[in-house]
Amino acid sequence: EINQRFTRLESSLVTLAESIAKLSAQIQMQRVIKDDVNQLRQEVAELRQQLNQCIRQQSATHISTNGITLSTPHQPSRLINANVQRAATANSTTPLNISTSYMPSTSTIHRSSSIIDPRQARKIEQFFGTEAMLRYFLSLLNYEQYAPMLEQEKIGIYELPYISERKLQSLGIPYGPCTRMIQEAQQYFISLLTLRSSGIDV
Repeated sequence: EINQRFTRLESSLVTLAESIAKLSAQIQMQRVIKDDVNQLRQEVAELRQQLNQCIRQQSATHISTNGITLSTPHQPSRLINANVQRAATANSTTPLNISTSYMPSTSTIHRSSSIIDPRQARKIEQFFGTEAMLRYFLSLLNYEQYAPMLEQEKIGIYELPYISERKLQSLGIPYGPCTRMIQEAQQYFISLLTLRSSGIDV
């Protein structure tokens, strides 16, 4: 009976650890989105400054000569206005409101990039399967020696972000590699979600 209680307790702890890992990945994604929204706000402010400068320049270039008024074309100000409106629309997206219309910038994709290129990983998975993808991931970390341990427990690249460090340590993997493998796997999925939300097919 005591062993059964310990088993249930261990199972509950594993479930809790997996939930914490998922929450950690979501928090990191929210931070990436928040940074991108702040960048959009800065772009809106810059566009407004450009618009004001353009209006002032147009006012200064109105020259009256022999009853003829010469002025610069209004097309630049219209273009800037349109950019301001588009940027303001994007700026209305809050950090905690993720919608399908959200399009991360190139800087966002760069910030959320992982050790694995999701596009390259997809090709490896298509041609060689998920086991080869796990070994490729571990080779980038110089952890190839741990591949048999993970494969024996049926832990692949898609399960790794949700595995607890304690579970990996129970397989004989040291604490340092456990932590890095989980973090890099979570970062890979963040990068994957970021690329997909930007319309890139991966």
